[in-house]
Amino acid sequence: MVADIPNLIDGMARQMAMNFPPGERPSFIAFMVGLDIVRLEVAMVDAMVKIGHWNHWFEVHGDLIVKARSVADIRQAKVDGRTAIVLGFQNTSAFEDRLEFIRIFKDAGVGIAQMTYNTQNLVGSGCYETTDGGLSDFGHNVVGEMNRVGMLCDLSHVGPKKTPATSSPPPPSPWLTAIACPWA
Repeated sequence: MVADIPNLIDGMARQMAMNFPPGERPSFIAFMVGLDIVRLEVAMVDAMVKIGHWNHWFEVHGDLIVKARSVADIRQAKVDGRTAIVLGFQNTSAFEDRLEFIRIFKDAGVGIAQMTYNTQNLVGSGCYETTDGGLSDFGHNVVGEMNRVGMLCDLSHVGPKKTPATSSPPPPSPWLTAIACPWA
């Protein structure tokens, strides 16, 4: 797989409506590894292949990009004139039904995981479900393990019962909503 990293970074920045002076690049991009709705038995393998591609790009284009595992990495990338990239999942499918996979992905550099992507998964209900069941029992365990290993919970695309305003118990800490669409 060949990647034009400078154009990829510039394209992502444009896509996210970021305005930078010519020649400047963002110092931080959270990149979802491209895992959305896949069959469970291939989810982990597919995710690891994509992480492998990114690891290759980090090596080849180390003058431009760096894998960010911490806030310190993001700050250092800014000082160095590089773009820090936080790898993330747009679904927790790669975890399958195995809590130990969360640590494996965290060790591989995944820093953010979106709990669901629109539809029901093993963790809980997505925003497209007519019946919002919130987090499953397994989902509560996933949140606990993500918190334990320091992986950020992204609450984009979840059902209303998993949003910060309506969660009981309170939402995971830390959490973010990377993509939002307000209810009308």
